[in-house]
Amino acid sequence: MVYVIIAIFLAYIIYKYQNSKQKETQVSNQNNLLSVINQKDINEQQKFISRDFSNALIVDNENHLHIFYNKFKKQNGEFEIGYAEYSPDQIMESEIIIDNQLIQKTVRSSQLAGIAVGGLVGGGVGAIIGGLSGSKSSEDKIKNVDLKILVEDMSKPSYKINFLTNFDPDTNLEYKKGYSKDSGEVRAALNNIEKWYGIMEILIRQQNKVVEQ
Repeated sequence: MVYVIIAIFLAYIIYKYQNSKQKETQVSNQNNLLSVINQKDINEQQKFISRDFSNALIVDNENHLHIFYNKFKKQNGEFEIGYAEYSPDQIMESEIIIDNQLIQKTVRSSQLAGIAVGGLVGGGVGAIIGGLSGSKSSEDKIKNVDLKILVEDMSKPSYKINFLTNFDPDTNLEYKKGYSKDSGEVRAALNNIEKWYGIMEILIRQQNKVVEQ
């Protein structure tokens, strides 16, 4: 009985230590990303920062897109942040991807702008949730919500900006099966990605009009 109590106590100490280290890493990643953003001195019009501070999107007053992305994750859990800036005419395509499934995309072509998988155009968050295929588990869980952006850049032609993962940086818990479709985490992620997909669509459509003139 004594050994069991000791084992439980040691497990608790280890958990508290790991949890403390994870929180320190989270704060470090937050400070690092915000520092990189502040150094750029951008006149922000719209801004998104991921929950784990691995990436960010900013549109400035000239409609230039600023992407702060995770180049790689260090052994201590900290992110190495990269940065790129693109004018609207360099943005080629944007896609909503949920659990590696393409849901909706807009491309820089007047004939192809606003393509939706399953007829989701104009359906909002509810349509996005309803558009997920029947291959999902019976529990209707979602693990990842991403916005993929394709640009005219030979050095880095695409970015995947994460709006939700199955690891919660606030609680340090991993939801291996994902979050319920009706959860607050999923709703918040879908609302955010719907907004930013709309912003990308506006920038792309503006360039389509320029080409047509």
